[in-house]
Amino acid sequence: MRATRSSPPSSGTSAGGSPPAPRAANCCWRSSGDGRKHNAGALVGSHDPHDIGPEDSEVGQVIVGLIPRRFLFRHTDRSLAQRGLQFLGCDPHDEELLSVVTTELSPITVSDEDKAARAGECLHRDLDGRINGMQILIPPDPEAAAHIHSQPIAAAA
Repeated sequence: MRATRSSPPSSGTSAGGSPPAPRAANCCWRSSGDGRKHNAGALVGSHDPHDIGPEDSEVGQVIVGLIPRRFLFRHTDRSLAQRGLQFLGCDPHDEELLSVVTTELSPITVSDEDKAARAGECLHRDLDGRINGMQILIPPDPEAAAHIHSQPIAAAA
């Protein structure tokens, strides 16, 4: 049975016999089909790209194929860094790229001033599949910066 937009595998096994896709993947699957007709977009994020689109499922492969712009931030976990590189379309076993992701992006072994200056560094894959380094900055608006650094769950407690 081939998965359709309205019925992603949600229990048992997928068409290829692999485990079901995570809940996030199912949500992305439904949104990608229904959202386009309503001119909606989505931003998805996770420390593990397999949460968004597991490579061992048909649903996961389709979802990842629908995400043209991708970002990979620093990881201290080597296996997650490898998955992130694969998500970008890079060789997950490239030692130089693994070093960039695990030690060079937003380094943690520098002064607090340097940490603040280098926060938000990542690898970015653009719409044409080109991969390069970039930095996402917090806007100079104090109100926006306060919201970005807020912790809504802690504030609600």
